[in-house]
Amino acid sequence: MSFIVKPSQLRDPAKPPTDLAARSLKNWYKNTNKQLQNYDYQLNYPPFYVPDVCYQVFHIHRYISLEQLQTIIAHIKSCRSFSIDMESDRYTHELALIQIHTIPSQLPGIVILLELFHLPLVDTILFQQIYSLVQLIFYSALNYINLQRRFKPWIERTLPHSEECKSEHINSQPYRCDCIPHIGTKETWSLQKAVRYACNQFLDKSYTKSRWKKLLDPLYSTLPSPTLNNMTYYAIYDVLAVSYLRRPVLESWDLDQLKEATVASLLTVPLFTFGELEDISDDDINGTEQTSTLNLIHEPQIADELIIHADDLNLLSDEPTVLPSIPTQLLLTKVKSHSRRSIQSRTKRNKTRNSTRRLFRYRHAIRRDLYHKFPMFMVKMILKKLNIQFVHVTRDVNELLIVIKNKHLREQYEETIPMNYFDRDHYIHAKQLLK
Repeated sequence: MSFIVKPSQLRDPAKPPTDLAARSLKNWYKNTNKQLQNYDYQLNYPPFYVPDVCYQVFHIHRYISLEQLQTIIAHIKSCRSFSIDMESDRYTHELALIQIHTIPSQLPGIVILLELFHLPLVDTILFQQIYSLVQLIFYSALNYINLQRRFKPWIERTLPHSEECKSEHINSQPYRCDCIPHIGTKETWSLQKAVRYACNQFLDKSYTKSRWKKLLDPLYSTLPSPTLNNMTYYAIYDVLAVSYLRRPVLESWDLDQLKEATVASLLTVPLFTFGELEDISDDDINGTEQTSTLNLIHEPQIADELIIHADDLNLLSDEPTVLPSIPTQLLLTKVKSHSRRSIQSRTKRNKTRNSTRRLFRYRHAIRRDLYHKFPMFMVKMILKKLNIQFVHVTRDVNELLIVIKNKHLREQYEETIPMNYFDRDHYIHAKQLLK
């Protein structure tokens, strides 16, 4: 899956806005170049793809059940390697989402989306379980490996040079060339370029700057379905791409090895690695030395989210180091509140937002004839008995509008709800059942 961008939606670098300050104009050019590069890669390379059977997705927030948390914790105890990414909100720049991909010995792994603005209250059992889960991953006895120093020399010595490049620079070291980006410089690689040059695939970065403070779980989110699907896809694949490149870099594979490798071999830890390690126990968490590999980010970089620091390729240092307790502190820190808007400002904002939502409210609606005495509470009761997952029901003169969340469900329910299900005879029958 990738987000199709129309040419008409692309910015033209030759036509920048005239009312921007110097710093804003610089950011505008930077984002425009990223957009054009994203579009160019989209046209010329197949999308980066990991089969759904290779991972399960869990959203961690105040609505998750204790049973689901226990399932995740049991899985984490069997893993030694994790890839971690973070996203900050587009407007507030506050850390809002932590993505964690477990790398087990056998698939499927788990992709955890920890939604920091939607956690339960600190004094609840549910929060304590989430806190324990985070401790399992970030406990202080872990050693972690920095791939950042390794990725750049690995990709630069692995990628083949053109014949012209070889002949021109054969005796000049170090040197710069056009066929491999960043060579001969201290510039770091973006995750998108890493996937493009190492895998010849396209990793879409269209949704890098998004409202990550919004709830992403499709069961509870209020975001429009297309936006929600795209943001969730982006969050999942951003952390999967990190895991995908882990073994080639650490084990110094060549490009042929990477090309011939299976997804299972790239997203798992070889069994021999586990033979050298003991199982994680409570004693280990409390302070026993443990040799493990954790690909961790230190802090979100919104302005440089495409740069492979620790937050993109999870490229960390090789020396045994005590991990910072950033995620634990984040869980216990009260989120800063916004400054209060004026009543007029809130009214204007709500009116604009409601007008936009109203345009799409009846996009997936089912229409049925409606007897004029049929009350809405009775309609909703009947729909619930039929297991119809509706978003909204309303009367439109002599018709009933049943708003469904998506096209697939609407097509399914069209056959489930008879055309005359809300006529006079059914009204009388339903009224008798309520007596």
